[in-house]
Amino acid sequence: YNNIVIIIVFYLVKVWMEGIGGPSGYTAQRYLSCGSDKEAGNMTLLWIILLGFRWPFTIAVVLLGLTYNAEKPIGDPEKVLPKVLNEMMPTVLKGFLVSGLIAAAMSTFDSTINAGAAYYVKDIYQAFISPDASEKTLVFHSRVSSVLLSVLGLLLTFVFSNINDVWGFLTMAISASSLAPLIVRWLYWRINGWSYGAGSIGGLLAAIVVRLFFKHYPEWMIFVSVVLFSFISLAITTLLTKPTPHAVLLNFYKITKPPGIWGPISAEIDEADKTDIKKENRRDFLTGFLVSW
Repeated sequence: YNNIVIIIVFYLVKVWMEGIGGPSGYTAQRYLSCGSDKEAGNMTLLWIILLGFRWPFTIAVVLLGLTYNAEKPIGDPEKVLPKVLNEMMPTVLKGFLVSGLIAAAMSTFDSTINAGAAYYVKDIYQAFISPDASEKTLVFHSRVSSVLLSVLGLLLTFVFSNINDVWGFLTMAISASSLAPLIVRWLYWRINGWSYGAGSIGGLLAAIVVRLFFKHYPEWMIFVSVVLFSFISLAITTLLTKPTPHAVLLNFYKITKPPGIWGPISAEIDEADKTDIKKENRRDFLTGFLVSW
């Protein structure tokens, strides 16, 4: 990224949109593994504390890299971290840092692979192909899909020329493909499973097309284009499909208390409850905005 202001603004906007859209992917799996709301809250606090170590480390590496670059120009930005670790760190600290970086990389890698395998096994294979499959069969398919996803990831490395290229594609294209479905699902009562799926798939296809034919465009244009195409796919599918059953929507509204356009559903709620829901939503929006910024 050549314009640091643009990337900071878009990154913060993306994080804020993801925050109000609720957890997804392996983040959702963390919450779903908790036994109660209190455990989920404690897990969130722990996750915030752990993430707090990332940015001071990044800032320290940047400052050391600038110092090193003033004496011995590095040239390639992707060599800043290796140079700092190899030539500016004492041996003992170097070992700890390398071990920590490897552990961080592997934790992200295995979480992503496990999440992808779970999507295939639970949402595709067991749901549509073989609903009565045994646990042994499901484990086998999970292992096979994990291997295939790993091989696919390795093959994709031949498509990208540097880490910055990968980061831009993941942040501004792939992540953007699911932002519209993640947010709109809370804001409009007509959204259903087909809408969410169409918005996610449409955004993903748009991200792939952008990567293949428009990869030299600025990141912010890629981000906006993918989100817009995802939203259009979602809106069209919503109009062409039936809404979720009324009883399901009413139960969902009472439990989650979402903001947005819920007229036919919120009409069945007492006025006192409506007022409480509006107050809670205002607090949630303000908190989400302040935390992400």
